[in-house]
Amino acid sequence: MNFLIFHIGSLATAFIAMSSAIVIARFFKSKKWWIKAHKALNLAAVLFALAGFVFAFLMVQSSGGPHIRVPHAILGLSTLILLLLMPVLGQAIFKIRDKKKIPVLKKAHRYAGRLTAAMFTATILAGLLLIGIL
Repeated sequence: MNFLIFHIGSLATAFIAMSSAIVIARFFKSKKWWIKAHKALNLAAVLFALAGFVFAFLMVQSSGGPHIRVPHAILGLSTLILLLLMPVLGQAIFKIRDKKKIPVLKKAHRYAGRLTAAMFTATILAGLLLIGIL
């Protein structure tokens, strides 16, 4: 079975969900619904990214090649780790008892989100290079 199309589809959906969550957080904070949409889209991004990782693993496994050997795979794993960290930072903002730490957590969440988006973009470009599109 060719898992490439499932890998690309899952991760394209994850990227679109994450990008939409960023746009909502940036431009729609005045709306009552923004935080629910932001959380839901980021949860979808994480779930689709995990599915994309599984498809990548299955694709490499079926080819008999070694895992995490090319820049795309290294970037992808790093991006997945950052993507998993984002909800933890986001939830910490609401759960922390020391109110003085909230601005620090918000800043960390914001900058980690930007880094995650940049890493996701770099991973996509590395993947397009790997399959010969770029």
